[in-house]
Amino acid sequence: ILDVYIAGLDYSCLTKTDFTYFIVTYYAPIRAAIEEGIEKIHFRVAARSVKLKRGCKLEKTNIFVKCHIRLLNLILNQYIKYRNQILSGILATAYRRIRIWKKKS
Repeated sequence: ILDVYIAGLDYSCLTKTDFTYFIVTYYAPIRAAIEEGIEKIHFRVAARSVKLKRGCKLEKTNIFVKCHIRLLNLILNQYIKYRNQILSGILATAYRRIRIWKKKS
């Protein structure tokens, strides 16, 4: 698995027609993975809609949090449950938008 975590650019040097961001963030890692025989690239979670439009697929991921302070543990568990509900709604909306976008294309 190739893990593409973050790409940093000096945006003051880029022009409107400069595709450096996409080359560095997507196309170069894809080329490197093909050349190295890597079959899976993990592009992380930011900019979901851009990644979906470029053929990325969403995968369910899990998190494990263990806190030895009971009150903090309860708060963390409630936060994670709430966050998962919000993310589920966002992902459902993204899937609908991608389906509509593909139908129009």
